[in-house]
Amino acid sequence: MLAGCFQALLQAEPSTTLGFTCTLMDPTQADSIVLESWVEPGTWLTPANASTLLARFVPLLANLTGRPAGSISWSLADAPSPPAAGWNRTNLAGQAGPFLRQRVATMRIWWVASLREPATGLVAAPGAVAVALDSVAAAADRIGHPRAEVAFGVLLHQAGHALGETNQGVPVQDPDLQEREGPPGHDKDPTSVLNAGWDDARTLTWAANATYAGYPAADLADWAAARVPGGVCT
Repeated sequence: MLAGCFQALLQAEPSTTLGFTCTLMDPTQADSIVLESWVEPGTWLTPANASTLLARFVPLLANLTGRPAGSISWSLADAPSPPAAGWNRTNLAGQAGPFLRQRVATMRIWWVASLREPATGLVAAPGAVAVALDSVAAAADRIGHPRAEVAFGVLLHQAGHALGETNQGVPVQDPDLQEREGPPGHDKDPTSVLNAGWDDARTLTWAANATYAGYPAADLADWAAARVPGGVCT
């Protein structure tokens, strides 16, 4: 009985970016992954739109975690009303909860109307990602791209950080990391969805010939290295 109690307590630990990343990558810790998605009512993003974006994200998440796509599902619910002062990193973190319960790993994705900080989105806590729909709309309208496509890019950007890229919890084994990074934590390459420009509606750009529909090969290699024998998740 005591062993069972300890196991129940340990399922939510460690509450770190690395702990979250490795939980998603390790089938001995979690049998499945659920993308638990809130959509704030009254915004331009409908639940149907959000469902379409999550369906696009599933095969990418399966690829980077080395899991079958069938082990990843999603749920949709209305977001709670925002606090009087608006959503920020702190009060979103208070909504996060543990990312592992009963061998199910949860990534929380919140599509909120607005954030109190000038950002397209953020990682509020391990496994908890927010996308600011007003900033997405402002960036999309400025660069002349569909809002849903920009929202998907922001989701990939913030989810990439939630999963430790670039070098934000999953120490990379790339000898050319300094050449890749700029500023730290981001890819220099403007065609990468992990480029720093994606953090802010004022700096977000759509580089020529870029799609921002997936992660660059170097980032996928980082995740693959984390889960092989001798990697940070093994």
